[in-house]
Amino acid sequence: MSRRPLKRYLLSANAIQAHLLCIGLIVLLSISIWTGDAQPDYKWGLLFTIVIYPVLLGLLWWNDRLEEQEAIEHLIESFTEPERLRRKRRLWRRSSLVFFFGLAVAFVYAGHRGVKIKLLPAHYLGYFFLAVTALGVAGVNIWHGGPLDPRMDPPVSEEDGEQDL
Repeated sequence: MSRRPLKRYLLSANAIQAHLLCIGLIVLLSISIWTGDAQPDYKWGLLFTIVIYPVLLGLLWWNDRLEEQEAIEHLIESFTEPERLRRKRRLWRRSSLVFFFGLAVAFVYAGHRGVKIKLLPAHYLGYFFLAVTALGVAGVNIWHGGPLDPRMDPPVSEEDGEQDL
């Protein structure tokens, strides 16, 4: 898989947002300086914006590359080692249930001690997290559409099933 050319990256959504922000700020500060309505710090702001513009584009480009590389590695892993990926995702789901349970207990305890969250006693939120945890333990897909959704796990092939036996 080849990388996107620079021109295509510079027209991506994140790069366009950076262009609009930085070029707009450069134009605004330049007009203020040229008309004489500028405060003394506007020149430093213009210099900072000019310097940060390519740095911001570089950081966004690097982030794009890292996300692309992570997606490729995940795809390769899902084809080459599906059982390991399934076990890792099951571990994340179980760990999140333990976290939800701990959070629920903390909120219930805090709520009974008088803590309120925007006029709502915290123990109500704790009971909600306890219910979500119980649903997850019971097998209900509480991660529907999220990154831990069991439907996103690699399918179990016949070869993997024979190796487990």
